[in-house]
Formats: sequence, structure tokens, C-alpha cells
Amino acid sequence: MKYLVETSGNFMLIDQSVEVEIQHDRPTIVIPTAFIHAAAARGQLKILRNDMPEESNDSDFAGYWAEDQKLAVEAYLSKFSPDAVQDPIEPTPDPIEPTPEPAPAADVKAASSTPKPRRKKA
Repeated sequence: MKYLVETSGNFMLIDQSVEVEIQHDRPTIVIPTAFIHAAAARGQLKILRNDMPEESNDSDFAGYWAEDQKLAVEAYLSKFSPDAVQDPIEPTPDPIEPTPEPAPAADVKAASSTPKPRRKKA
């Protein structure tokens, strides 16, 4: 299966492992790769559908998008047999919020209750 993805902002991404440009102004059909999953985990990319048929390709989808953005996905998928399109699984969750900064470390010398041994004078 392939994915239908879109960037989370006005920027384009390039998956160099398969030489695919993820457009900034419309959803893009891609092969799921480690890059796609990592970009989704970082919040740079949203996975809209993960059930696109293997036969689907981005250049054909771009024509449907140019005609009617609201119906593009359904119209494009209608050209495939019902067996080619599976039920999508869970969409990409919202990106994980960054971890807050850790609290400053306590002063170890001040917290130590064991006195240091003294040196004998010669």
C-alpha cells in the first residue's frame, strides 16, 4: 500500500531514498519509507490515508487535485477496483509535545552530610 500525505506547513520535503518530492500545496502519494514515518513523527508530515492502492501514482492524482480539491481523493480512488482500496488504519496522531527542560541539578557538595577526612600535618 501507498500513503497519501501532506506537509504540515508551507514547505516541501524530499525523500531522497526513493527520489520523491512531497509537495507543499497539495497532498502527495508516496511509498511508505523510514523518511515518511520519521517526518510524520516529527510533525512535519500528516498521513491522510495509508490505504492507497499499489497502482496509484502521484502524477495521476495531481490531475484530479487540479480539477476538484474537495472530491479529488474519492474520485481518484473510484478508478480502482474496490478490492484495491482497503479500510484505512489510524491516522497520524498530532505530534508529541517537546519534553520540558529538566530541573537544575542540586548542589551535591551542599547536600553531602559526610565530612571529608583531614590530612595529617607532617
